[in-house]
Amino acid sequence: MSDKYSFLVRHGETKLNKAVVFRGHVEVELNEAGLEQAQLAGERFKEIPIDKIYSSPLKRAFQTASAIGKHHNLETEIKHAFNDMNLGLWEGMEKKAVAEKYPEQWDLWVNNPVELKIPDAETLNEVSARSFSELTKIANELLGNRIVIVTHRIICKLLILNVFGISLKGFWKIHQDTCCINLFKFNTSSGWSVVKLNDTSHLDKGKLILKEDF
Repeated sequence: MSDKYSFLVRHGETKLNKAVVFRGHVEVELNEAGLEQAQLAGERFKEIPIDKIYSSPLKRAFQTASAIGKHHNLETEIKHAFNDMNLGLWEGMEKKAVAEKYPEQWDLWVNNPVELKIPDAETLNEVSARSFSELTKIANELLGNRIVIVTHRIICKLLILNVFGISLKGFWKIHQDTCCINLFKFNTSSGWSVVKLNDTSHLDKGKLILKEDF
């Protein structure tokens, strides 16, 4: 069977990224910089044949996916399994405020996020299971050879760890910039392999720009 390729794209920048605010299921559109990033991502995919494009249901992801799909006359299909992590009480809070108000939870988030359970929120294990199950299902069932999935920082990290076969304890060992591109290869015989990680060459013209992982 021929190899299948899955492009995993983090959505473009929003005002909440700039303000260092936890987003989760909060609806926020791309800001001016994010719209430009999405446009540049679309240009990057312009000459790459794409069979399907999937998106998280949140606007910031859908806007980014639409900027890619328009070059291929493809409608974006919503997949709730690729929605951002439900962060419960943390949603809409600045990172500094979370650290001050919930110091014990914050310590887990920084040092052992797999053990963290925010009230009324999902756990990393739950998010990992739903997102990787959907990715595997798509890879096994899709007739085409190339798909694009536009999703969120946490989902990208978890999918990368699953593809590598690494414990979720490696969560902070994966960096994902806004509107970065990752590429996985899937074969029914040999399984998953990683081709490209956190590629932002379409945004920074090959320059190394160090950004906060948020």
